[in-house]
Amino acid sequence: MSSSSIAAGMIRYAARQQVKVFTADNQNSLENELNAFLLDLQADRVIDIKYSAEMLEVGQVWFYSAMVIYEMHLQSESQNK
Repeated sequence: MSSSSIAAGMIRYAARQQVKVFTADNQNSLENELNAFLLDLQADRVIDIKYSAEMLEVGQVWFYSAMVIYEMHLQSESQNK
């Protein structure tokens, strides 16, 4: 049993995995969006980051995307008050 649910009236925390997808037509824009998002997350909440770069038209257009997989900690009061 976790220490967050041992005593009556304590607050319990649950974690739920979330994803956030970013897309851009240039690498710098994607990096800026990712960095801004990551500033708001604690480092231990990031599970993984998936990155992709794809040419959409032969030699013409690059498409960049990234997906951040992270844990969202949800807080709920103990039911044993």
